Amino acid sequence: ITYTRLIELVEQEQDLGSPAPWGDISEDDLQLAENRISQRFSQFSLLAIAAAGLLDGLNPCAFTTIIFFISYLTLVGRKGREILLVGSSFTIAVFLTYLLMGLGLSTVVESIGDFSIIGKIIYGGTALFCLGLALFSLYDWFKIRRGQLTEISLQLPKFFKQRIHSTIRQRSRMQGYISAAFVAGILVSIFELACTGQVYLPTIIFMTSVSELRLTALFDLVIYNLMFVIPLVIVFVAAYRGTNSKRFTDFFQNNAATVKLLTAVLFACLGLWLLTTTFAV
Repeated sequence: ITYTRLIELVEQEQDLGSPAPWGDISEDDLQLAENRISQRFSQFSLLAIAAAGLLDGLNPCAFTTIIFFISYLTLVGRKGREILLVGSSFTIAVFLTYLLMGLGLSTVVESIGDFSIIGKIIYGGTALFCLGLALFSLYDWFKIRRGQLTEISLQLPKFFKQRIHSTIRQRSRMQGYISAAFVAGILVSIFELACTGQVYLPTIIFMTSVSELRLTALFDLVIYNLMFVIPLVIVFVAAYRGTNSKRFTDFFQNNAATVKLLTAVLFACLGLWLLTTTFAV
């Protein structure tokens, strides 16, 4: 195939003409093709949302809180069946709290997004925010690789860490420990949102920017939050089976760099997607 050969081929047909290849396509064919594209995109988007939820549940803010909770439960003498009951109550509270907060945030973002100029500002600003978080996550990845896990930039402020630890200590000592664990789950979720919201809010804005995802917002939020609490479930089951907090800590330290790198990729993808959809002509 050369330029000269292509010119010869065109010259052979220019007087005769040729039918448009799309001429015989019906409206039904076009609708079917559009539905297939939307279905494939929705499946891809669902995987992105599930991955975001799992990474959010494994980030240092959430995982170190889980380790502290398990350590303190062991310290105050909770074990066996009690750990399962406490873990179930705590996990359900975290799931419901994040789901309700996500529904509230998505409603607010979607209503604001109806105003085209304000929507573009929000989506564009979130895109830049995501790209900034991607850079910070890469920076944290380098820090962790150098053994400086405690010096990462994207972590809870000391005040929130103290509040979370204080809440866990107070609630774990209460007699009604199952209901106390539920309350602790709610409070910890609210305090922890300062860190986990770095992934949660951009994901919600990504959902509201995609018309196919708006129709299944509740389902997508349920998937996100189920993936978010999977690490909680695994840790509590492992603790019930005798795994101590040191092994959890070792696991976290060995895999923190990988989680940070994957989180950086997630932020970059969300940021680039929001930029392209926001300013597309």
